[in-house]
Amino acid sequence: MKPNLSLDKHITTNTKLALQTRILTLFILLTIGLTSISVYREINNAQAQVKKSLAIATSLSKNAIDNLSKGRALDTLSHIEKNELQAQINSLTQHFNCQLYIINKEENLLFTGSEGGPFNTAAGQQLHNITGLSQAISKILAEQKEEAYYDGISNQHLLKILPLESPNMFIVGDTPLPAWYMNLGGSLYFLFIGLTGLLLARKWIKQAITDWRRQNLSQTIMDSLTSLPNRRGMELFLQQAFATPSSATNPHSLLLISLDHFAQVNIHYGTDAGDMILKQISSRIRTLLDSEDLVGRWDGDTFLILHKGISDTNAATIAEKVFLDINRINFDIAGETVRINISIGVHTINDPDTQRFSLAHTEQALRKAKKKEDHHVVYSNGIA
Repeated sequence: MKPNLSLDKHITTNTKLALQTRILTLFILLTIGLTSISVYREINNAQAQVKKSLAIATSLSKNAIDNLSKGRALDTLSHIEKNELQAQINSLTQHFNCQLYIINKEENLLFTGSEGGPFNTAAGQQLHNITGLSQAISKILAEQKEEAYYDGISNQHLLKILPLESPNMFIVGDTPLPAWYMNLGGSLYFLFIGLTGLLLARKWIKQAITDWRRQNLSQTIMDSLTSLPNRRGMELFLQQAFATPSSATNPHSLLLISLDHFAQVNIHYGTDAGDMILKQISSRIRTLLDSEDLVGRWDGDTFLILHKGISDTNAATIAEKVFLDINRINFDIAGETVRINISIGVHTINDPDTQRFSLAHTEQALRKAKKKEDHHVVYSNGIA
């Protein structure tokens, strides 16, 4: 009997299609599996970073409180000690983008930073009426868990609690979680099914985390108008500078620059013209400084320079150079030539000086400079 060539060809074709289908299905399943593993690994790494940051903030707060209170109850601390404690909590809260507050086992809120406690609560209020937060606190204290989660107003929050040396007192670290912390895994799982696989998933996750970190950093320490560090950013740089004392022969210096009567520019020419002048002046100041120096927008019309490793004379040279250069710039606004006068306060940092002391003396020198009529540079260290 002659073989049925058409039937054999049909069977062979079906076999090939089945094999191709199985290979394609296996590829899709492998892609999904590898993508899911990669996605969840990236999320776990990101979660670990958030947990680590909160753990550091809580631990530093505990050390600061224990060193200050030495086991005493909060109501026995002096007013000065309480102010110092609140200042340290405020600094850590801003640096780590979290809330830090002190409670007792009864879930009474004992102490907070200047921004208050969770859900806009204040010291003296009870937290056990806030169901989600109370359950998270109880879970940590009663079950001795390391951390717990609860639903905030717009984000889910992560809690970390450590006992203090003072009896019946605990420091709570409380941080809002970004949207991708809990929800990114599911959305990426469906997004990458059969499309891009493992490499694109990893790239997307890393980009999402990078963008979030960049956005968070930009919002917290950078001035959007001038692209300079803002007040908070400069405070962090100053903390680093004061943590490493300069030599006696080459101390650091602070220069605080104010644009005199700048509000009149905004009133007369408009805020767009004022913003243009701020951008040009900030750019000009940067070109006048050494590469290791730092300049930031300290206030609306005020700039702060951290000049590193210089003597009083060099501080004076920098101040004079900035003063003369900015004062002779002609700004063209709607066909009019406008000049901006500046005043500068200078303080050279000596070894025992603290950050607060140095800033206070720099601001005092600036106030004196703004009152002078002939020369608008004043040195707190007595340089003429």
